[in-house]
Amino acid sequence: MSRRFTARLIEKRWLSSEHFLLRLVPEEKTPEPKPGQFYLLRPSDTYDPLLRRPFSIFRSSKGTIEFFIEKKGKGTTLLSELQKGKRLDCMGPLGRGFPLNILSQDSVVVAGGMGIASVFSLLEHFKDLIFIYGARTKEQLFFLDELSSLKRLITVTEDGSHGKRGNTVDALKEVIEEERVTSVFACGPEGMNQSVSRLLKSHSIEGYISFEERMACGVGACLGCVKETPQGMKRVCTEGPVFSVKEL
Repeated sequence: MSRRFTARLIEKRWLSSEHFLLRLVPEEKTPEPKPGQFYLLRPSDTYDPLLRRPFSIFRSSKGTIEFFIEKKGKGTTLLSELQKGKRLDCMGPLGRGFPLNILSQDSVVVAGGMGIASVFSLLEHFKDLIFIYGARTKEQLFFLDELSSLKRLITVTEDGSHGKRGNTVDALKEVIEEERVTSVFACGPEGMNQSVSRLLKSHSIEGYISFEERMACGVGACLGCVKETPQGMKRVCTEGPVFSVKEL
């Protein structure tokens, strides 16, 4: 099965003035994505912008794939303007996803802001865990109804408009200090990811973190998404986007 394919847009749903869901159906058989992997998307009849844009797989079911996208640049604006029936040029699934074999009731998943796009399919795969979800304000927390079926949902906002006032790292620290935690899976802004990594190392907890980088080729050839680690430079598109905290 080829990882390059054409898909048709069957649904576009706006969740705010800047956030939307795209639901696509591939027009040929494609590999099944794993939570944490990503795709490169581009409307099939244009080369402006030239490069496809990378997006984590949000959800896949019954032959469809979904992406949760924030409109913030030329590429995402173009995608936001697509109409139902439009075809997209796609590549994926790409990269290394989250390891599912260590998920347990003692696992914690953490998402900051748009990090929900990377971990949502992980939560659908296993619901009997703790999920910490943070954003600046209540308006930037999405899918709360869908997430209500999890064993435990902890929401945090910087302004205190929903859940606890604070940030995801502080909430994770509280959980680690109060409960048994064997593994943590996280995705969020760079600062959050680095803080989570340090916290897990200090408590010797196994963890996996998905990093958001600009990925042009998706196959490690252009070296445009390299990340510095203690083991040397790593290509996020092929050796990530999910990294073990032992690698960081």
